[in-house]
Amino acid sequence: EMVHDSLDSHDLHDVYDVQTTSDETVGHPHTYFGGRISVELLNIILMGITFFLLFFSYNTTQSLEGSLLGSKGLYSIGTLYVFFTFSNLFSSSVVKFLTERWALVVGGATYTLFIAANIYVNIYVLVVCAAIIGTGASILWNAQGSLLAKCSNATNYGFHSGLFFALFQTNAIFGNLFAGILFHYNAPNYVLFSCFFVVSLLATVSFLSIRPLPETGSRKEKKETNVWEVFLLFKDKRMLLHVCLFIYSGLSQSFIFGAFPTFMGKSLTPWLMAWTGFVEVVGSMVNGRLSERLGRPAIFASSGVFAVIGYILAGVAFSYGHSDNVPLFLFFIVMLFMGFADSGMIAMIYAQLGTYSPDNSEPIFAFFKLFQAGSTAAAFFYSPSFDPQWLLILILLATLFGGFFHFAISLYIFPAPRPLSLRESQEK
Repeated sequence: EMVHDSLDSHDLHDVYDVQTTSDETVGHPHTYFGGRISVELLNIILMGITFFLLFFSYNTTQSLEGSLLGSKGLYSIGTLYVFFTFSNLFSSSVVKFLTERWALVVGGATYTLFIAANIYVNIYVLVVCAAIIGTGASILWNAQGSLLAKCSNATNYGFHSGLFFALFQTNAIFGNLFAGILFHYNAPNYVLFSCFFVVSLLATVSFLSIRPLPETGSRKEKKETNVWEVFLLFKDKRMLLHVCLFIYSGLSQSFIFGAFPTFMGKSLTPWLMAWTGFVEVVGSMVNGRLSERLGRPAIFASSGVFAVIGYILAGVAFSYGHSDNVPLFLFFIVMLFMGFADSGMIAMIYAQLGTYSPDNSEPIFAFFKLFQAGSTAAAFFYSPSFDPQWLLILILLATLFGGFFHFAISLYIFPAPRPLSLRESQEK
């Protein structure tokens, strides 16, 4: 059945009734550790830990590309996101063909290749590897979103999403602290990237620890791959209304992990990115839990407020002209607001999209990544030529329009499930 038909053939409130029925298959007797943890929760934990290892290496590498290689580094990352963007048009079919576990292995291998290209830099080799990882990234993140959806239901998706991103975001703490320590002792760049290569290779192999999900309920049905599934979502009004929010997510990622670290400089970047990672870990867990009590719209609203404050403070930092003139505490405050906002937005976007079609979520997450990666790619290319204030204006406009359309969807067009009461949350 085509995605467009499956998304539009039900009354919007009935979708949750159908979801509730299918959720009975989640939480079956397949458990670990004496019955205390289900295979679904175990997979989310394993995936979170493995993503931590992989992005311990990659995210630190990406955040240093601008400060180590200048505009060439930013262009290589831009190339990565261009291929990331367009490969999302077919990545859902690849994930269905390989299954989530093997898709994660394939995607992880491309990250390892890109990190290896940074050990001894040749710009031409680096750009080619950037194109390869861009293709692999679409497969990796599509598989991640699909597995997260299959291991969750409408009531626990916020918590599961927050748990995954909390484990995942710890990479920014330890990866950047590790880089900061090596730079403190004047270790050459090839030593840093050689260490990252080994950790990334370990992570790629560790994806094999993901447990297969039991064939229950709708999972028993063999799904056919359809390369047109992502294109069909352009007919879905809900997905189109999300586009501004997806673009905001991409622009914010490029600013937090590209433009702003480049402004901060090589010596300061690892320490501030480690702080950002800590903020995102705490934010993912807090926002994930609060979404069950307050509902996703409340978390989106608070994250939007934090984002606006963070970007305004970033504008103040840019006004000093050079990072050496900026008070150190201002950098930490900026990353506090932007990191907390980013953690809330990402966790809730996944929670929202995961409820639309849990048993066929690959094209939905590919559609999301198509616009998120596309806006990130554009930002990495134009940011070296733009005044920082213009970058902030673009992000603030995307925040405004993205927030407006999101609330139109979540409050009026496709309401989220009823938030749990305090007693229900405690019992759960």
